[in-house]
Formats: sequence, C-alpha cells, structure tokens
Amino acid sequence: MATLFVPNPARRVTIAEILESYYTFSGEEGDDGKAAKYSLLPTGERANSVFLITTLTEVKTDDKFTVGTVNDKTGKIRIRASREYQPVAYNQLKDLTGNLPAHVAVTGRINVYEPEEKKEGSPDRFISIQPEGLAQIEKPYRDLWNEDVFSETVKRAEWNENALTEDQAMAREIYGPELKTTILQRVKTAYQTADGAA
Repeated sequence: MATLFVPNPARRVTIAEILESYYTFSGEEGDDGKAAKYSLLPTGERANSVFLITTLTEVKTDDKFTVGTVNDKTGKIRIRASREYQPVAYNQLKDLTGNLPAHVAVTGRINVYEPEEKKEGSPDRFISIQPEGLAQIEKPYRDLWNEDVFSETVKRAEWNENALTEDQAMAREIYGPELKTTILQRVKTAYQTADGAA
C-alpha cells in the first residue's frame, strides 16, 4: 500500500514556547516523495504547524511581504506572509491594518532563520511564524483559548520519566531538562488565575 505524507494537526502553543523551538527536522518520505518538516517543541512534541490566538498590534506591508507583530501573555513574535507563496495570509493580514489592535487566530509554521554572517550583539537566530491563514475573532474566544492553551501545555509537559517518547527524549537531549520547566512556569504565571481565565 502506498504511503503518503499527511500533515499532523496543528499544535496549540504559546509564543514563549515557539520562541524556544529552534530545532527542525524532516520525517520519513512517503511514496509520493514528500516528507513532513517538523519543529521540535521543548515540551516534547513535534509540530508540523502551530495554532495560537493572539493580539495583533502592528502590520507593515510592501509589494512582497506583509509582516505583523502579535503577542500573548507570554511574549511577542512576528508573523510574515509572502505575497507569492502565502497569498491568502498576505491579504488577510493586510486587511487588518486599519483595525488594530485585533484578536486573531493564526495557523502557520515555525520559521527559523540563522544568518550566515552574525553581527555583534545580534541573536544567533530569528524565529517567526509563517502564517497559512488567520482570522479576526471576538474576545470570548480568546478567553476560552487562554484556558485551552494552558491545559494543553501542562498536559504536553507531563512526562513519564521512565518511558519517554521519541520526541520527549529528543527534546531533553537538544534543549536540556530545564527549558521545559522554565516554559511551563512562564505559562502558569501568565494564564493560571484565580477564576481560570487570563
């Protein structure tokens, strides 16, 4: 039976975790010659794509790219859509320019750029999101998301130390044992409130 590349469901993540997810790798090729490309999350799962709900605060557009800045309670990150390769997301982001700030749901891939020539004082790598699609949402959905992403992150970070999965073992080797704990603490500080909503 032929095997085909089937993308994994988008992982629900916070910006804090995305900003630390610098390790990428490819899965096995299917019979169609395609292989999934993954980002390894420090909490121990691979992500072909990610889903998050954020606040869009800034949009800049030229004839090639639309770049937005989004933030949640754990950090901020840029989303960058190409007019040629992500035309839908390019226009969706561009259309929100006059309606900022806006709560938006974003699905996309983690993009890691490591410049060949590093300038003194600049980061070794730049992490952003390459959006596949986004939509403006109302505040109640954002509040539900706060609860959802908190529970998803906590669940993902609960490892059985005596029976680590392949992804968990790889995350421990690449990121070290402390990063998962640090991210989990940031997420708890940001989202765990007395009434369960952030």
